[in-house]
Amino acid sequence: MFYNFTTTSNVYRSFDKTEQAILALNMTGGYQTGSTKSYWLNDEEGLCEFCGAKDGRYHRMFECSETQFIRDKHPKAIETLCSCRPGWVYLPIAHEHEDVPLLRLIQNTRTFPQVSEAVVSDNSSHLTFWTDGACKYPTDKQARMSAWAVIQDTCDNDDTRESFAENIQNLEVSQVGLRCAATGLTAGKQSAGRSELSAIVAACKISKQTGEHVTMDVHTDAQYACNVVANIVQPSYGYKPHKCANFDLVSMLQQLWSPNFRILKVKAHRKLEELGPIDSLLDKWGIIANHVADQTAGLALQRDTDDVHQITHAICEFNQKEHVALKEVLSYYLELNKYRIKYNQQKKSVTIQHSHTENGGGHEIQNDDGENTLSPYQIAFQAMVEWNPPNFRPFFLDALCDKVRDACSLGSNITFLVWEWLKLLQWPDDSENYVVDATVNLGISYFELLINFQVCTNYVLPVPVNPGDRYTTYVHYFSDEGYLLPKSTRSVNNQVCAFEKLIRQIENLSKTSVLPKFTNNRKKPCLSLSRLGFDAKVAGLPCRPILRRTNETMTQVEKYLACLKGVPKLDEPFTEYVGEPLIPFLDFEEFEPKQRANKAEVLRRFNKRQ
Repeated sequence: MFYNFTTTSNVYRSFDKTEQAILALNMTGGYQTGSTKSYWLNDEEGLCEFCGAKDGRYHRMFECSETQFIRDKHPKAIETLCSCRPGWVYLPIAHEHEDVPLLRLIQNTRTFPQVSEAVVSDNSSHLTFWTDGACKYPTDKQARMSAWAVIQDTCDNDDTRESFAENIQNLEVSQVGLRCAATGLTAGKQSAGRSELSAIVAACKISKQTGEHVTMDVHTDAQYACNVVANIVQPSYGYKPHKCANFDLVSMLQQLWSPNFRILKVKAHRKLEELGPIDSLLDKWGIIANHVADQTAGLALQRDTDDVHQITHAICEFNQKEHVALKEVLSYYLELNKYRIKYNQQKKSVTIQHSHTENGGGHEIQNDDGENTLSPYQIAFQAMVEWNPPNFRPFFLDALCDKVRDACSLGSNITFLVWEWLKLLQWPDDSENYVVDATVNLGISYFELLINFQVCTNYVLPVPVNPGDRYTTYVHYFSDEGYLLPKSTRSVNNQVCAFEKLIRQIENLSKTSVLPKFTNNRKKPCLSLSRLGFDAKVAGLPCRPILRRTNETMTQVEKYLACLKGVPKLDEPFTEYVGEPLIPFLDFEEFEPKQRANKAEVLRRFNKRQ
């Protein structure tokens, strides 16, 4: 039994990018069961975290009582896994029909048919052909069949064509002035483009056999065939025929093509009813001739043997059933994985401790007299909570321009919330000349600023579904789609980087400074997190502003640092904060990523001209 990777890929791509990431891990063994872990982890018992039974793939799919409600929603998937495709428990990849190799053998052993001379009148050495291809099961690569036809226009001149066209009112009756010059079944790989190219090759062969000095016009509705001929006549930069598709046919066409030949592109599948008042009788003749070529190619396709038709029909039907069955099974796997991920997220949030367990954060210590006193972490925590120096004011109070709001990459609503939140921060009156005393002013990290933003708005930044793409799509951090993204994508470290970039983007697009630069204090470090026991270097500002809801902010900061358990990396995701927001959510219209990028480019060019 061989695998059908095309069907598997089509099913896989029918899910969105977040779901694809989950299924990719499932299909490649990324989700290890407890039984598997027990082979290489000494402290792993290999039991199901839900019901305590032996945890294996079969148990997860069919036995676990905790997920029975999911199985009840997917009876067809369970039936497929139990009866037809038990191997999909381990490797969910679509199977290939057993007759696919036979069909390929039949098609690959076909040769290009012999063609005869064209019918030429005594007073003419010019040939006109209309070509077309036909394809059965075009969306199924394994079952696809194709054929082609070449129709010769035997009319001597345009007056004759107009005369014939004027009297024709029905495309389905036999047409005079047009004769079938050649037809054939496509040899080798089956595709619509290959059948169209085969028809052009046949037309060239007919012309060559008719005479060396014959001129020819060949009409086709295939842009692909026109592009191939254009590259033969005048190769584009970097064009390499031996690396292009259908090299055998392209090579034949390259040898046959002559300066006496022309290829003309026509519209496909037009009807007589589509003719307008400005269309001529020659336009009508073109519709008639193209229709005859299309119908003849379809008849050529029917000439294949009954056995081949039966095989292709069976393959197509089999692949459709495989597609439906695999889609049902992967949907079942997806729901199982979503449930397990949500469970683990909830379990993790419950176990986060409020204080530092290894660094002594949040604990009182005893002095030599046995009296309780505050630890250095508590002293720093208390100092940051009570930070309220005089002569601090909001840095700016401008309103946000709608064009800037809609152009920022993270969306209109988040941009508006960040702008309004920045106006709540209070900084020294003369920030350029302000001298920071690091003994009392510990500065502030972008991490703390982001936590304060969350506390004041109940929002964190959205997370990217397709990071690295030109146009990035984002989802809400605490949405179902957000929870299903990889942990690294949801890490606070990534959020802090995105937060800093968003602030810089707002400044660039609005031409407004939203944070003071502290020019005289640039080399002074931000000490706030190190005083709380976090030793790694962090990005921040040397001067600490006056924050709204300082106590709640620092409590959330301490909670997060506690969950790191001494690891000096902001790799854990956020926990949700629920409070009364200081800034109302106005629910602005959100634009598509490409639209936001275009709006940003327009603003940048406008700002550059100012």
